[in-house]
Amino acid sequence: MATSTISDLYKQHIQNLSTSEMEELINLIQSDLRQKVEICRRWEEIAGAASFPLVGEDAQQWVSQSRREGDLSRQQSQVSR
Repeated sequence: MATSTISDLYKQHIQNLSTSEMEELINLIQSDLRQKVEICRRWEEIAGAASFPLVGEDAQQWVSQSRREGDLSRQQSQVSR
């Protein structure tokens, strides 16, 4: 949103709110901002989690191969017990 649009929004709608209404609006904006920041943090935590060969590889093939490898690993660990 352009700065002039934000300024217009403030002048037309927000500036005329009561103090308690402005406070409520600020709280809503803060809450929304916290949620968005948290989502960004979660994405940052998992960024790069996929192995490098995934780049350029067909996603369905990668998922199928990963599942086969996981199944094989679980089968081998059950046999070892």
